[in-house]
Amino acid sequence: MKDIGDMTLYKGKLGDVQLIMWDALPDCTDECSIYESCPYEKRRIKCEMRRRYLESVMDSLEKGVKKKDEISSLTIGLLVAPLFQSLISFKIFQHSLGHDVMMRTKVHPIYKEIRQVIKEISSLLKDLGLTEGDKKGNYLDGNSEYYDQMISKGRTVS
Repeated sequence: MKDIGDMTLYKGKLGDVQLIMWDALPDCTDECSIYESCPYEKRRIKCEMRRRYLESVMDSLEKGVKKKDEISSLTIGLLVAPLFQSLISFKIFQHSLGHDVMMRTKVHPIYKEIRQVIKEISSLLKDLGLTEGDKKGNYLDGNSEYYDQMISKGRTVS
């Protein structure tokens, strides 16, 4: 994957398929709500925190996706990546609140937005076969119930 965070759409390949991704990042400016507490170099043009976050997410997705076809590529590049960008933006804003959860008598709405984005990401990851449940039931693509029964009876698998 190349040029994470810039305005180019073509980011390399996901398997043999071209990865098209919308991942444009904002510039790093002193108008950012966490500019003073940000641990990254502030002389960079783009927000380094967001770039590193997105890069680590995309590396994990690229390694985890088994079926690297056009639909998976589009799902990751045009749906999942922007949702992760929204999530980090919401988390940055939430951090700037000083960890105040309540707004007078109700919970701050940013928490609802964060939960909603996480649900959307989770749904898309499930569609891509990247959830923990998909991996748990896949003991070398065999019958996982057989192995679960063996383990529950104290037998080991070797």
